[in-house]
Amino acid sequence: MSELEAAPPAGTGEAQTARLTTKAILGIGLWSVFVSIAAAYVAFNAGQQSMQAELVLRPKIVVVDTFGWIKNAGRGNNTQERYLDGSRRLKLTSEELAKKGVLVLDESGVRGYPADMRLKTPHAQEDDQ
Repeated sequence: MSELEAAPPAGTGEAQTARLTTKAILGIGLWSVFVSIAAAYVAFNAGQQSMQAELVLRPKIVVVDTFGWIKNAGRGNNTQERYLDGSRRLKLTSEELAKKGVLVLDESGVRGYPADMRLKTPHAQEDDQ
């Protein structure tokens, strides 16, 4: 055997060690990223489930224009009869909604609300058609 065959090339061990170290660092880095993403996903889902459970427990809310109901929703031959009927219909509607778990608020006591929370005021003429 000659000396060239018996002696390993200089620096081969160092290059292999450097490649292994680079692979180890990349592997640990990728594993850390994967674990972080998985933890964030689990935390996000837990938060969403908690929020959904809380929203289920809250009552639905509607805002009612009381004067509009009394003025427009009543039937009758004169103003007094229409106002009394409108008031009765508002009371019955509010009680029915309350039985279904809806919180009914008078518009005069509410400072602001989104439009989709407003309970539509029926008109007696529309009901007759």
